[in-house]
Amino acid sequence: MVWIHEPNIEVPLCISVMLGLYTSGQVQYAVFSVIKPDFSRISKENAIYDIQIFDAKFSLNATAHQLIQIAVYTLILSAMLKHSGVTDIGINTTGGV
Repeated sequence: MVWIHEPNIEVPLCISVMLGLYTSGQVQYAVFSVIKPDFSRISKENAIYDIQIFDAKFSLNATAHQLIQIAVYTLILSAMLKHSGVTDIGINTTGGV
């Protein structure tokens, strides 16, 4: 298991197109050029890597916006892997705050 602290992950424009956020040269919703999760945990089981996203905040309970942030990062990373044809890495849909 490996932990990565605050990786800068560049998001190609084609991912925003793939997610329906950007069409025909026009921003439809929000376009992400870089995402920066607080922590990412990479583990391996049965020859498949698993990435799990964690958000670090100074609070006792997770808030809605923290959970949304993890969900958006997970969605973007999943789309990036799918677009790249990567099949031996999965994104864990259970993030953590």
